[in-house]
Amino acid sequence: MRLLREELVSRRPEEVNFLFEIEPILLSRDEEGAYLILPFLIGEIIDYDLCAVFSWDSDEEGLTLRTIEGGKGIWPSKPLSNGIAASALQSVEPIYIPDLTRYEGDPYPFGREMKSILAVSMRSYGYPVGVIQVGSKRTNAYSDDDLELARIFGVKAAHSILHLRQIPTPSDYFDPITRTYRYPVFLDHLRKEINFSRRNKIPASLIYIDLDRFDEFNRSYGYKVGDRILREIASKIMESIRAEDSVCRYGGDEFLVLLTKADRDGAIRVARRVQDRIGDEDTYPSLTIGVATCPEDVDHPETLVNLARKAMERGKEMGGNTIQTPSESDLRGLVELFRVKPPLGYSRTNAWDSLTDEFLWLALTMLTQALLVERASLMILDPKENLLKFEVTKNLDESVRRKVKVRMGEGIAGRALLEGKAIWADDIMRVGVSAGNGRGYRSNSFICAPILKGELRIGVINLTDRSNGRPFSEHEERIVEEFAAVIAETMTDMR
Repeated sequence: MRLLREELVSRRPEEVNFLFEIEPILLSRDEEGAYLILPFLIGEIIDYDLCAVFSWDSDEEGLTLRTIEGGKGIWPSKPLSNGIAASALQSVEPIYIPDLTRYEGDPYPFGREMKSILAVSMRSYGYPVGVIQVGSKRTNAYSDDDLELARIFGVKAAHSILHLRQIPTPSDYFDPITRTYRYPVFLDHLRKEINFSRRNKIPASLIYIDLDRFDEFNRSYGYKVGDRILREIASKIMESIRAEDSVCRYGGDEFLVLLTKADRDGAIRVARRVQDRIGDEDTYPSLTIGVATCPEDVDHPETLVNLARKAMERGKEMGGNTIQTPSESDLRGLVELFRVKPPLGYSRTNAWDSLTDEFLWLALTMLTQALLVERASLMILDPKENLLKFEVTKNLDESVRRKVKVRMGEGIAGRALLEGKAIWADDIMRVGVSAGNGRGYRSNSFICAPILKGELRIGVINLTDRSNGRPFSEHEERIVEEFAAVIAETMTDMR
């Protein structure tokens, strides 16, 4: 199946390229506008005489006809519990009727003048969004390539429409009790600030605040008093920070604070100021606070939140009412995000990805962002040929990705996997094995970590060319090894 999809790129390059233009086009519209333009977009990759678009109504548990293109007249709306569109909604693969004269079901909204019908579900992470159905007046009108293009189109359309539904309206920006940001809005601020921090080499910090024993407080004084205290604490937090900083109510009794242009020491000072303001009130609960800084700790939004939370939880274990920063014991906070495997359809730069490819791509992307790595790759061992082959790459020349294979025990990657331990150096010439001069490494930073599960050799992680120019530290080597362990665990679960 993978071979077929790769060949699709060579057979239908224009259509495959257009698939990656779909999401920006759809996201520039509202949801209704997205449904209306879908027939024109799919017409760029598949010929049809009629095209119908249905949306899934979760309340009515049925499909609703949203638009139809290519015909004249009025199509009456009716509940769909069977027929081609309903069947397509339940299927991860397209439903194709090459000869409608041999089909006894309901081709609604098409008539029998259509000879071939192709229907594909729009699903995002398993959630049904709708169905796209195209028809041709020719029998056997659609090829296997058409079916694969339609399937990918359906996934990308579903991602976009679901995203449009989740874009906050003004009333969704703020928590109704504390009037602080909701998390999705706050996360958008955090991503932008980290991007700014990365580009300009200016630190930014995150404070994770948890109210100590607030459940007991609620039980003693009641939830109305608890809500009032939450509002007052949120107000005191905002009084303690600058106008350009942001506050978010993250959970029932948790707050996140984004401090722009603040290093770790500055963030700790702010955390102490918040604690002092809250501590002045005898009726308020005390605070346990975790602090994490970009890029000193990590360089990824969700991971920064995760590390600050880990530091806060360690403070809770120490009895609370304290301020903590990330430590060696918090390294697993970097890899928890990989415990959940991404579903099929995760946005990629390739049109033929399998579940394993998507997981590896996500893992490599987050690792490179966390460690400021410009070039990276994941190589997987082919046990039959005993060769390491590139599976996922970042900023690696395509000709290298396709041609280069490493035999077990040869080169840095082969040696790391054979010996079962990471090879890292501030100068790759000191490693004592060939680093592969043709790869064009530009910096003195290099690390290669094996991916192992017991005695099973799976592959290696290669990282090089850091954007900050620094060599990898022993602390960062352990981070890479943690990632490799989780990748190994997850990949063996997938097999």
